Amino acid sequence: MNELTSAQAWQQAQAQGTLKPGAEGWWRVWGAGVGHVRPGDLVLLPGDVPTLITGRWDCRAAPVRAGFVSAEGDRFTLGALARLVILRRGTHNTLA
Repeated sequence: MNELTSAQAWQQAQAQGTLKPGAEGWWRVWGAGVGHVRPGDLVLLPGDVPTLITGRWDCRAAPVRAGFVSAEGDRFTLGALARLVILRRGTHNTLA
């Protein structure tokens, strides 16, 4: 994956429109939770800006909270039961 910022990834996802099966784009990961987030995912949280994940870090509160690194280099944690939507770049939608 090229070096995108979170804002650029979100612009791509918004601009793609409806995808046909097999088309390359940002697909929703259905049924996903915090434990399913991986580098390259675009994470959307209610009331927050979309965040492109580039890595993980070991949080002292694990497994209750998971630590992530954004494309902008910010480190943050999410609670295990956080409400979120994951968009993953690929050619099909996936189930968590």
